[in-house]
Amino acid sequence: MASLDVFGAIATTGTAAFVVGVIAAVYPGTLAERVRIVGAFAIWFGVVVVLTTLGVFDPVRGFGVPALVLAIIVPMAVIAFAVMSSPERLTRVMAMSMPALIATHVLRVLGLMFLLLWSDGRLIAPFAPSAGWGDIITGVTAIPLAWAVWRRVAGWRAFAIAWNLFGAADLIAAIAFGVTSAPGSPLQLFAGQSEQVMSILPWILIPAYLVPIWLMLHALMLVRLTARSAAGQLRAHRLLA
Repeated sequence: MASLDVFGAIATTGTAAFVVGVIAAVYPGTLAERVRIVGAFAIWFGVVVVLTTLGVFDPVRGFGVPALVLAIIVPMAVIAFAVMSSPERLTRVMAMSMPALIATHVLRVLGLMFLLLWSDGRLIAPFAPSAGWGDIITGVTAIPLAWAVWRRVAGWRAFAIAWNLFGAADLIAAIAFGVTSAPGSPLQLFAGQSEQVMSILPWILIPAYLVPIWLMLHALMLVRLTARSAAGQLRAHRLLA
């Protein structure tokens, strides 16, 4: 339905702007550096739009699922290299506010769109219900978790680790189900009547833009949480030795 596509365009674009805005705002750098971050993400956004317009992700006119997989992996690799190649940049990224990074996931409640597309017959199971409910659960729990981490309530670290593992697993499962259920996919396992929804605008912005960003944020937070947890255990062991 056209109204759902319009809502999807507004929701995906607004979510992208919100997430990138929060990342730039909490990055402990100069204003110029933050502007460059926004600019880099904007270029990425524009590249996805242009490639989609050219039909690169279309399974008939373009390269289909392989192109979409590369669209997920390549930006993550580029950003990881950019961060890891500079010790100063890595230190700043590791210092970004964790409650704020968690809060960016609140808009994953818009996973409701997957359920609406499923009910409209435009997506099939298990992809749509898995991605939809997984995102909704992650989004609903993001704000209370962000508060718990900010206030350092009892058990906050364990809750944050569990939440990040669940959120990352949800995204990975969505990618896996998407690849194995997309029409024309070389790895298609789940067949059914569905449209090429995730290869066109605005829906392509979810797997090719938002999913990689949220996956990287989950990875960043897990590294920080587990590193500090391990350091704490080591200190406790030394005290008891």
